[in-house]
Amino acid sequence: MNIATAIEGGLTGATTLSLLQEALHKINTGTPRPLLHKSGLIKQLKKNEGKNNSKTTELYIKLAGELLANAAFFGLSGLGKKKNAVLRGVLLGAAAGLGSAFLTGDDKEEKGKEVNGLKDMNGHINRHQGERDDMKKKILTVGLYTAGGLLAGMAIKKLDNNKKKKKK
Repeated sequence: MNIATAIEGGLTGATTLSLLQEALHKINTGTPRPLLHKSGLIKQLKKNEGKNNSKTTELYIKLAGELLANAAFFGLSGLGKKKNAVLRGVLLGAAAGLGSAFLTGDDKEEKGKEVNGLKDMNGHINRHQGERDDMKKKILTVGLYTAGGLLAGMAIKKLDNNKKKKKK
């Protein structure tokens, strides 16, 4: 497998993940935010727009680093035989989604807040509804990462087939 093919497929998976997260968040604000929004990177870039300082350069480097890290991760689905690239992509995406959903420190911070529980008509906090919403977000996160891995694997397989056809 060619390294360029793995990078191209990895970029496909990384951009798919980011675009799906952003599109879903525009439709329903309760869906998981892309990682770029959690750190406030987009707002900082808009605030520094037009300014030519080291802070802006640092933000662009951070943005490029995140994209390259995701692309490298999804590009791992290109290792090994091409017939298994899609399966490896799905498994890598699912593993990344599970890690992102269940291994973050966000849960501990939100437990004490009223964000996780909704009040009923009597003013009592309904923790079960908040827990269901939290679980929906986690399942959606796993699904989005899996979709990114799936597309990365499919892109790697397709690109590898195209490059082999050109050689013949």
